[in-house]
Amino acid sequence: MGRLKSSVKSAVLLIALLSVGAFYSLVAVFRWGDTSLNRDFTQAFSKFAHWFLNLKIQVLNAQNISSHRPVVYIANHQSGMDMGIIGCLCPPDTVLIGKKELLYIPFFGWYFLGAGNLLIDRTKSRKARDALLSVIGAMKQKKLNVAIMPEGTRNKGDPSTLLPFKKGAFNLAIEAQVPIVPVVCSSLA
Repeated sequence: MGRLKSSVKSAVLLIALLSVGAFYSLVAVFRWGDTSLNRDFTQAFSKFAHWFLNLKIQVLNAQNISSHRPVVYIANHQSGMDMGIIGCLCPPDTVLIGKKELLYIPFFGWYFLGAGNLLIDRTKSRKARDALLSVIGAMKQKKLNVAIMPEGTRNKGDPSTLLPFKKGAFNLAIEAQVPIVPVVCSSLA
């Protein structure tokens, strides 16, 4: 029974994600490239997820989230709910880095691209690295933050461990000469 309840909650959250994505994909048509859509979208989805799941969030060291600009945020990736949990922390002018397959998720993919986020092809590491490094100018000129999950995929195993990190986020921070701010999502509190 618990597994069924969990599946129903996951389905409702997916529908909510697609619904919020549908709205913001329409907004993105008129505000193409507007990175403030990321904060709007993630906070809207986060508020729904917190209410629906009755989540209690405790943020430690919140002052580090926006104490510098620009920065590279790196976060762990345990499930599709990470955005619902971490979304409430998304500072303005933050672009997200995601796999190119996100583009194929109806509505969400359109929003993702329209909000000025970067899609990378993980199968072509040189091309992915070049794409990441292409945002350095915008980071400095517009003081854009970049958020990336360096595990590269969801960690469906032991939640107390991390998958090996891809190097892109670290190369980006070094090349841009900006700090890295780690963001950890954990149910162990």
